[in-house]
Amino acid sequence: MYFPKSNRSAFVNFLRSKYEMWTGEVLVRTHPSYMGIDPSSICQLRCPLCPTGVENDEKKSGRSISFRERTFLNLEIFDSLIDELGEYLFLVMFYNWGEPLLNKELPAMIRKAKSFDIATEIHTNLSLPLTDPFIDDLLNSGIDDVAASLDGFSQATYQTYRRGGNFELAKNNIERLAKARDRLGLKTNIIWNFLVFSFNEHDIESTRKYCEQIGITFNRREAFIDRPEWLPSYRKGELDPNPTVPTASENAATQKRITTPCAWHYNYSMVNANGSISPCCAPWEQKHDFGLIQPGQIGFTDIWNNNLYRKSRGAFAGKRVKGLEKLDTLCLRCPYGHDIQNQYSFNDDQVRQRFLDVYQDTEPLLYRAFSLLENPQAFTEFFQANSIDNFATAPVLVTFRNQDNSPKLNRAETSNSVFRLPFSKTWLNQALQIWREKGLGVLIHRTWQYIGRTIQK
Repeated sequence: MYFPKSNRSAFVNFLRSKYEMWTGEVLVRTHPSYMGIDPSSICQLRCPLCPTGVENDEKKSGRSISFRERTFLNLEIFDSLIDELGEYLFLVMFYNWGEPLLNKELPAMIRKAKSFDIATEIHTNLSLPLTDPFIDDLLNSGIDDVAASLDGFSQATYQTYRRGGNFELAKNNIERLAKARDRLGLKTNIIWNFLVFSFNEHDIESTRKYCEQIGITFNRREAFIDRPEWLPSYRKGELDPNPTVPTASENAATQKRITTPCAWHYNYSMVNANGSISPCCAPWEQKHDFGLIQPGQIGFTDIWNNNLYRKSRGAFAGKRVKGLEKLDTLCLRCPYGHDIQNQYSFNDDQVRQRFLDVYQDTEPLLYRAFSLLENPQAFTEFFQANSIDNFATAPVLVTFRNQDNSPKLNRAETSNSVFRLPFSKTWLNQALQIWREKGLGVLIHRTWQYIGRTIQK
């Protein structure tokens, strides 16, 4: 996927967040570079390995079960989130627990993200009625990738997993998307995602050929499978029919999961349809979420450095966070492992390439930092040797204020940054209020945010 971002602050934020992750910072100054934002936690299907599908299936059977609130993301929450973080985001993934196309505000959300030069993608089951105007609106919004999940090439194989889905409807919709894209002269990447199971292996080649015929991408994917009979032929024996008690070495491996950095604490985040923030994309129960965005009251940044995040970062860094010894989070016993903890870091190469395309050799410090990303130790040593503040801009100009709010200038020169800080009475009163109501951590983070914005002006 192509990342159109070009503002310098996004690349500086990206590098700083890597530094904070590899040094195990508990209180961070940076923002995520990639974000999952779920437009809908509602889905019309009953896929048996998806928590939303399980919930739907239980309800269909007359049993009550609820993992999280089922709703649509509203524009107020979305707009406040992008206004706060859009400057730093390279990618927004519009999916997680539901069907994104059920939210008719989705094209407006994509347009908002694209106005900040953010790459966008959705994952959809496409098994729902779509009007021609909606398809055109979706494509014209600027969406980069539309990935459709169709696991088979007939109703018989498709419905084994996509329960409640209509294969011909989904297939027709993906054809309509491809034709509309071509008619509109767009470059949207339309993808047929094919999860491989034992019951659909025989459909792989026919599906691949069909995708070539209509000009879309075929993407063969491996499914999470907990049923031995569903394992494809090349994965037979992967599941132990007689699991044993974990050995000491297995327990040690589990403990290692929380002694290496987790990128979800620094580089990316997950916002649910009701505005809650999960520690990563995997916890399906709302009780594990870290906070709830309330536009005008509680922003993303307020949650990003709250006690739950700081305790979780500290656990992965092997650091004790004073005063939070008794606080518990799911991260302290992370069940997901390295693959989930670094799930979207493959996008880092795209960020690095985009930096090279935009700045080439005009930013030697940043250029050198990007060249060292594959070596965390060398990267952190370089960052420390050159001082974090050298990654800002040009000479520092600190603006103090007299009682009548007129400027009183004091100059302090360093190699690379410009600050203009209006230390007015109003500013100090606001800072005091934040400290009292939200704590020192939030005050420090908001101050750095303010300085960062001021630098770029």
